[in-house]
Amino acid sequence: MSKSLMLLVLAAPDSEQGVFGEQHGAIRGQARAIIEDILQGTAPEEQYLRSRLERCVARHPGRPEEALLEHLMQRDGHVGIIVA
Repeated sequence: MSKSLMLLVLAAPDSEQGVFGEQHGAIRGQARAIIEDILQGTAPEEQYLRSRLERCVARHPGRPEEALLEHLMQRDGHVGIIVA
């Protein structure tokens, strides 16, 4: 998915409150910012994670908090710790 298309999916109008109830607005904004930050990365070793996150976002249009939650809950052996 292209970066411009991904940004359109992230910027889709907020749908229902989702899994976070009344706090959805603040959490949604934080999740959107985290996703955008991750997707702007350029490290080749992180491309797999960016692609996986893009698929999660595509499955949850307008609900970045649910996309990020799904992404973080996936376990597949590509877990690493990055210290910046």
